[in-house]
Amino acid sequence: MRPPIRAFIAIELDERVKRELSLFQDRLKTSEADVKWSDPAHTHLTLKFLGDIQPEIVDDVEEAIARTAIKFPAFHMDIGALGAFPRIEEPKIIWAGITKRANFLAEIAEQLDEELKSLGIEKPDQGFMPHITLGRSRTETTSKRLAELLENTHVPAGLSQKVERIALFRSELFPKGPVYHLLYSVELGRGEA
Repeated sequence: MRPPIRAFIAIELDERVKRELSLFQDRLKTSEADVKWSDPAHTHLTLKFLGDIQPEIVDDVEEAIARTAIKFPAFHMDIGALGAFPRIEEPKIIWAGITKRANFLAEIAEQLDEELKSLGIEKPDQGFMPHITLGRSRTETTSKRLAELLENTHVPAGLSQKVERIALFRSELFPKGPVYHLLYSVELGRGEA
């Protein structure tokens, strides 16, 4: 039996959005907080983290993604405020949030959950909040400076991109950080919302 594949379903970001997000990361890095920052070249919006899946079901996962994609038209999403989980005062995961079409992304994620249920891929316990991960704290120590920067760094109006595809990625973990391999990509349905 072949080893499992660590995989996730995501929206790829265009180069302009990645460049802008890397500028926010640069500003947040001035806090000198102990954060593992995401590689801007690989930044994406995760719709569904699958974890380790058997290679034998990859085709079925691709079909589930295709059945979901056809139900939704292309749309524009706006990237808005910066924030953190569980909260800005205790930043464990630092993110950029979606302000326009967040509900649309949530509907896509919900549909993916429904399609993947028959493959034994469980729906997460917590609700889906569309966001783009910029970094993860490596320590339990809270950085007051990072919290201040998160509250006072504003995303410029108009940071937007057209979403036209859903993609499946394989993730390989290395000491320097994960490497992502595109396995499958499919266009959303016809038309535009």
